[in-house]
Amino acid sequence: MEELSRAAIWQENWAGGVPLQLTLASTEVTALSAPPALYVMGPRLGYLPTVALQARAFFQHVLPPGDDTPWFECNRLALPWHVPLGVLYDLLARKRQRPWALTVHFRSFPRGRLLRWDGVASMRAAFFSSLKEAAYVCQGSAGGVMGMATSAQDELWAAVAAGDGSRVAAVSGALRLAPRARGDRRPMLPLRIYVRTADTEYIADLAEAVHFTSRPVEAILASGAARTLRDALSAVLAELLPSGWAPGGAEAAAELGSAAQTLQVGGREADVVVGGVRPPLDTPLAWLHSALAHADHFLYIAVMLHT
Repeated sequence: MEELSRAAIWQENWAGGVPLQLTLASTEVTALSAPPALYVMGPRLGYLPTVALQARAFFQHVLPPGDDTPWFECNRLALPWHVPLGVLYDLLARKRQRPWALTVHFRSFPRGRLLRWDGVASMRAAFFSSLKEAAYVCQGSAGGVMGMATSAQDELWAAVAAGDGSRVAAVSGALRLAPRARGDRRPMLPLRIYVRTADTEYIADLAEAVHFTSRPVEAILASGAARTLRDALSAVLAELLPSGWAPGGAEAAAELGSAAQTLQVGGREADVVVGGVRPPLDTPLAWLHSALAHADHFLYIAVMLHT
C-alpha cells in the first residue's frame, strides 16, 4: 500500500498547476488602452518561461517593436526563471492567492537582477545541469545523464516543458537515479532549500529576503534510523541562517509533536512546504524525495518564517 500511495502522490504532484493572472507591463503597451489579463494554468513542476509563448501570442498585437526576452514580476520583484514555478509560488504568494497575479515583460530584461536568458536553450541547459548534479549525489556519477542520446534528452526536456510526469518517468527511469549506498557511505539525497525570512508582502531584493542552499543530505542517521524532514532542516538551517536563527532543538521538537507541520526558527514559527503541501516534519526524507522530487531529481523545500 505504501508503494501505491507513493506512486499516487507522485502522479498528483505532476498533475499540479498554479493558476496565473498575467498582466502585460504598462510600459510595453502601445495601444490606447491596456489589453485584458491572460489567465493560464502554469505547471507546478515546470518553469515560468514555459507559459511565455502563450503570453506572447496573447499580447503581441500591442507590443512595441523589438526582440522578445520574456521575464516576470511579482509586486515589482523580478522572478528567477530557473526556479520551478511551484517553488516560487510557495515562497512568494504569502496569502496563497489564486490566481497568482504576475506582470509579464518582453522588453528591458533586468540583466543585473536575473541570470542571463538566451531563450529556451538557457532553461534546458540549467535543467540538465541540475540533473547531472543530482545524479552525482544519488549514484556517485553523472555518467548516465552525460551519456544520454540526443533523442532521449530531447524527449525528456519536451516532457518536462509539457509537465508530463508519465513521459518524464518513462525516460528518466532508464537512468536509474534512485539514491544508493556506496561502500561505507549511506545513501545521499539532493536537496534544494529556500528559506524566506522576510514576512512582508513586498520584497525589494530576493537575495536578501530568501536564503538558499543546494546540497546532499544523508538519508539515514548514524544510528541507522531514517532521517526525517525535521532532522534535515534542523541541521541545514543551523548552517544556512545567521547566528541566532538556529531551529528549535529536541525540546522544541517534542513540544510540536510527531504530526507537527510547523517549526520554530530563531523564536519565529516557520511553515515548511514541499510540493505545495505541509508534510509532517517526522516524515522520512527518503520517502519525500521518492514521492515529490522534481524531474531534475532534486527535492525542493520552501521554509517561510513568520513574525
